[in-house]
Amino acid sequence: MKNSDNMMERFIEMERLERSKDSHDWLLWQTIKEIFAKRDSKSYWRFPLYTKIEDTFEQPDILIIDREEGILMLHVHTGEVNAATLHQEKKRAQIQLENLMEVFNRGDPRTENKIHGKSFVVVPHIAQHDMDDAHFIFGNKLTPNRLWQTMKDAEYQIKGARFNDERFLLVQSLLHGIRLREREQRPTKTGTRYEVVYELSKQAKEVDLKQNELGKIIPPGQQRIRGIAGTGKTVVQCQKAAHMHLKYPDWQIGFVYFSSHLQETIIDQIDHWLRYFSNDAVSYETAKSHIQVKSFFGDDGFFATICEAHSYEPPTHQLLKKQQHITSDSDLVGALCTDFLSNVYIFTQLYDALLIDEGECFVSDEQYRYKDKQAFYWLAYQLVQPIENEKVNRRLIWAYDESTDLTKMLTPTARDLFGEEPSFRHFVTGMHKGGLLKSDIMHRCYRTPGPIIVAAHTIGMGLLRKEGMLAGITTKDAWQHLGYEVRMGVFQEGEQIVLYRPPEHSPNSVPKLWNGDLVTLETHASRTQELDDLAKRLQQNIHEDELDCTRHIAVLVFGEDEKLLEEVAAGLAERGVPTHIPDDRTFSVPGAVTVSTVERARGHEAYMLYVVGIDKLAKDERNQLLRNELFIALLRTKAWCHLSGIEGGSFYDELHDVMKCGNTVTFIFKKSSE
Repeated sequence: MKNSDNMMERFIEMERLERSKDSHDWLLWQTIKEIFAKRDSKSYWRFPLYTKIEDTFEQPDILIIDREEGILMLHVHTGEVNAATLHQEKKRAQIQLENLMEVFNRGDPRTENKIHGKSFVVVPHIAQHDMDDAHFIFGNKLTPNRLWQTMKDAEYQIKGARFNDERFLLVQSLLHGIRLREREQRPTKTGTRYEVVYELSKQAKEVDLKQNELGKIIPPGQQRIRGIAGTGKTVVQCQKAAHMHLKYPDWQIGFVYFSSHLQETIIDQIDHWLRYFSNDAVSYETAKSHIQVKSFFGDDGFFATICEAHSYEPPTHQLLKKQQHITSDSDLVGALCTDFLSNVYIFTQLYDALLIDEGECFVSDEQYRYKDKQAFYWLAYQLVQPIENEKVNRRLIWAYDESTDLTKMLTPTARDLFGEEPSFRHFVTGMHKGGLLKSDIMHRCYRTPGPIIVAAHTIGMGLLRKEGMLAGITTKDAWQHLGYEVRMGVFQEGEQIVLYRPPEHSPNSVPKLWNGDLVTLETHASRTQELDDLAKRLQQNIHEDELDCTRHIAVLVFGEDEKLLEEVAAGLAERGVPTHIPDDRTFSVPGAVTVSTVERARGHEAYMLYVVGIDKLAKDERNQLLRNELFIALLRTKAWCHLSGIEGGSFYDELHDVMKCGNTVTFIFKKSSE
């Protein structure tokens, strides 16, 4: 890693700092960098942990986590200086420190009352003062040596214990608001799947720099966030919504998503981040008048809301589908938004910021565009307040899953979304003022083990298909964006290609904890035999592996086949396995195994995942939609996936080859001619 990259990871600016020799804040921050550059530490400018003091929410100016010294917090005061004011500023700094320590005290028994902490009031515009208190730092002590000595010699206001390796990592996880895994009960047996789940539950989640930065920084304009499923894009969007509300409580913030069943999950995430950033002073319930969380469709959905705000009566969905021969909901979005844009000419800017999750689902086919623009994105742009003194920039922030559809691997450009107007040419390229990227990529997938991610991409694109790959990525840069290394070959017909997914991009530790296969396959002579085997495996998972049927297991029925879905759910129930088919409000219920279609499982995950009925793909192995569905299904698992179907077809031979790949896939680059 380059030294500059290392510095960026360890000295993180959560708000833009004015780069000026006349700026006290900037000079202090440079001094902190010089002091802590070679120490095992992380430093933050304006970390978004808000403390309610009197009637306002305040955040620390500088927060440092140091392996040897513990927590160091600096509050900068540049106002009036007298005894009363200084006493008040010291009290404010101590309240902020105590507020931070509450996060650690209630977060985990391993950190409760075990963290050292000091707070300081920095008064940079006064050279010196007769205040005899080591927790005040005046201008004459702002050289690196003097500042460090002052901070080191001051007494701890909160006393705990020195960091060990585990506590140091855990404090960083808690500081960033990362939800710890649900702590499992100690297993009664060894060598079971539940023992792996238990070991995972004991691990502190690794701090992800990209997730940490993207979620906690409010961009000064538009931003696109890219990444494959499981990289944490929804978490980032929920963090942004919470941070924006606490920083700017009068803003109207919109949050729109595609899949209606994600409502509860998204609201729960935003509530978590509001409570975390404010130390439980603010919840979603108290903030919901300023944070509108809506799916696109529905009587109270995003589209219905904007139609009402503009006194516009849209055509009925069914009529529009029939008139324009629409077969997908993504195209229905385009058609509805095009109709709106064609009939409404004056827009009400409803939002100060608009966050879009599942952004890939709002991209429609060419025939449903509005002029030369993607209708949804152009309409969303019109609904956001312009930023003062900016011609084009607005806080329109969208998360885009790069791999939901392997037939469309190119991420839409600004031109694709917003048309040919020259002012939008650099809408998502380059940087905003202050250095924040307008478009950023999340490489690390935490949900799914690396070998399963590799298998998903390989089978989804048909990389090991004898007749040649069917779709997907054909450039080195694009593979790198997905978190792979191209270790050999160029993408030319007949060339051997070696792709490798490094462990740092797939930090899921199941491959280290489990000696067996992560992906398994079983074919059967009939559906009845497939269900017999599935019921037997589920019973074994529940009774021998000690997995919880609701929290740890899910069954996905392949092919978006509602009839087969009912057959599988009823068949398992007849064989003694209680089941639940998700509805719009609940994906799972206690005491039952969830049986869902793949599409309905978007946004959900399980440790032990079963995909039933893949014979549909075996009968039509060229079908890219079905391959894409299997790809999506595989990325729902956090540990294991068992595939099953009725026997027959060469596809199963290809699948067996894919399952042997591990973290590396080697193939001859060849595009299918069929």
